[in-house]
Amino acid sequence: MKNFTLLCLVTILSFGALGETFLEGLALSISETPYSAIIEPISYTTHHEIENHEMITIVRAKMIRSIRGSLAQEFDFIVASEIGDTLGKIGEPILISFCEFDENFYFAGVGSAFIPTKNIQMHAERIAKNVSKTQVDYDFC
Repeated sequence: MKNFTLLCLVTILSFGALGETFLEGLALSISETPYSAIIEPISYTTHHEIENHEMITIVRAKMIRSIRGSLAQEFDFIVASEIGDTLGKIGEPILISFCEFDENFYFAGVGSAFIPTKNIQMHAERIAKNVSKTQVDYDFC
């Protein structure tokens, strides 16, 4: 079973410190979703399982730092994943991008979660400053 945190770490190691491909992925994640933030998962609740060994998990998170968009200090979001996958450990910060549907936030998917090192945070903030403030269509959503 995959662990998204491990996947993010492997991605970082595969492209060196902050390779061009990695930065392109970070830029896409931030520019093609309305919300990005460094969050700390507080709890995971499996809502229900669906076909093909997938599940819906409700993640309760505390916002540490907003990168793009406005989020409450604590909020819930939905993750659709394979059974056993998690989006990091409780209390372990992660930079993640979100979409919104009917006032519910959901994880944009693989390629939208990153380990928030200082370099990644710096690049993420720079990317967010350069995206359109009036954007309404997002490819990841």
